[in-house]
Amino acid sequence: QKLIKEFPDKKIKVYGKYIFPVKNIVKYLTRKQKEIFTNKHVTPSEANNIYNRSKICINIHHGQSQYGVNPRFFEILGARTLQLVDRNPFIKEYFLKVFLWKTNFCQYSNHSQG
Repeated sequence: QKLIKEFPDKKIKVYGKYIFPVKNIVKYLTRKQKEIFTNKHVTPSEANNIYNRSKICINIHHGQSQYGVNPRFFEILGARTLQLVDRNPFIKEYFLKVFLWKTNFCQYSNHSQG
């Protein structure tokens, strides 16, 4: 939500299947910015098309990935799209040292980091 509020003039899309409690169905159906959130599973083919169409992909790892990366990391690298990825010791150790001169990703630590 913070990202969407900070960049209201940018075309931002969020993909993924998520379940959330709906307390007020009318409020949910008439909410603003409903075109931003796509609440469905994305097939590998659709994901590939999304990565290739995007200028920037944000990749947030689950806590279980602190000693590795998710498959999305490599999928976005393969699409050669700029990837904004959360700071991860595995990436620093195995990718930044090797590919420092030829990266299409950057890491961040928190929302306020510029």
